[in-house]
Amino acid sequence: MIQSFVLSEIAEEELAELSQYSNGDPEMEKAQAEARRDRRRTKITQEMFETEKTYLNHLELVNKHFDFPLRFNCLIPEDVHSNIFSNIEQIMEVNKTLLEYMEHTTIGEAFKYLAPFLKLYSSYANNHENAINLLQEWRQKSSGFHEFIQNQEEKADMMGLKINALLITPVQRVPRYKLLLEDLLENTSTDHHDYEELKEAVQKVSDIATHINNHIKQHENFQKMLSIQKCFDKSAPKLLTPGREFIKEGILKKISKRGGKPHDRMFFLFSDILLYGKPRLLDSTNNSYTCCCVLPLKHCQLETVFGGSKRGAQENTEAGGMFKITCKDESLLLFSNDPEEMKSWTNELDSAIRKLSNNRSTLRKPSSNKAPMRGRSLWKLRRQEKQKDQQLHLENDFVLPPVVAQKTESEEEDSFLQMTMGDIGNATVEFDSFCRLGGNDKAHADTDSKRYGSGTGHEDFTRTSLSGKQHLTRHPLERFSERGKTLKKRCQNALESAQTRINETKSYCNIQ
Repeated sequence: MIQSFVLSEIAEEELAELSQYSNGDPEMEKAQAEARRDRRRTKITQEMFETEKTYLNHLELVNKHFDFPLRFNCLIPEDVHSNIFSNIEQIMEVNKTLLEYMEHTTIGEAFKYLAPFLKLYSSYANNHENAINLLQEWRQKSSGFHEFIQNQEEKADMMGLKINALLITPVQRVPRYKLLLEDLLENTSTDHHDYEELKEAVQKVSDIATHINNHIKQHENFQKMLSIQKCFDKSAPKLLTPGREFIKEGILKKISKRGGKPHDRMFFLFSDILLYGKPRLLDSTNNSYTCCCVLPLKHCQLETVFGGSKRGAQENTEAGGMFKITCKDESLLLFSNDPEEMKSWTNELDSAIRKLSNNRSTLRKPSSNKAPMRGRSLWKLRRQEKQKDQQLHLENDFVLPPVVAQKTESEEEDSFLQMTMGDIGNATVEFDSFCRLGGNDKAHADTDSKRYGSGTGHEDFTRTSLSGKQHLTRHPLERFSERGKTLKKRCQNALESAQTRINETKSYCNIQ
């Protein structure tokens, strides 16, 4: 830090001296420009070190006062804790390494090496909004949790910072890296020893920033489509389809072919379909809809009637705007009182139709290749989707494998507990309900004999067939004492370990 300050002072002195004697000399002006670049580079480097140390200190405050204590004081459930703090501890470890590399190597080399690890920020950024909502929810729900947060925020080393402000810093950090590195590269000469590494680091961090932004957009798109799906009853098709993106939503007036008063309908535009619905009669909040029709954009044509800027269309800004959508045998005449809203709809529809047409080879979704659907066809599609989901669920069901002689440690404990709960003299366990024993029975029996011994007075495990059922007949007094001691010791160790952690946490958080 002192070295950076000295270099900055030297650069300023050189610049002042050069400015006195330049007098329009090209060589002197070039030297002045180089001095300005060096001065700017020194300033950026100093800023990167200072902001990185401050940022790392903020992460350590989160871990020290909130993340770590809340793991063990049982003020909030474990899943709530995981959602609030996400992977902030992993991010902190990455940034500790980054700062260490910056101090011992060059900035370009440090970021070039650690840029791939910055992808950890993607999952944190995706979860940030949910984390803040959970934090506020539990502060209202639990007075103990709210009091704990307040007490921790009043610690001296927090310097007035609040937990909300600390939790958002990782979301802002990668875009900040991108700006600083680009500025640093711009003020680094091509013959500088760190130029090539810095250039590569800028490219990598830019790619990471783009990746994070795209990841956030995909997550937001998923959440939006999920909320729209919940607004519809069972009449709507499945909206969560790979490759589908939400574009626009809004109320338009649908003009009936039979004439009469136009009706307000809620329209949802996606990258491959246009869907609209009407409010459910029993819903007083008007937040849920019944699906009326689904139009695949692949077969749609857009025509402006009036109010738009399309050639040949009449301008009528006072009366709003009207446009027509034709999809095979289906046609919709839609009207908006707001000409700007009408223009926005026509632009988005036209753009979506053109984009889908250009990328048709990569967007061949079932919903995009069908004719317009309404009424019975929508119910039929929904039933087919439900049957398909049930079939996939059945195919992915877990099937227990056949019993083998080798048992895991947990299975050994289960066997021990079964013996103690049953008849201590001769515990019999039926296993035909969850095992498949067929042609390999003999092989299993041979394996059992090899493991537990045979011809030594009695076998630990013997199979007998009673009424077509397979049984395991145990003589549980064998190794009873040994297993009991082992299980008891493990339980004692677990309790001692848990008590130690509780005592450490109480001492750390000053809990009596």
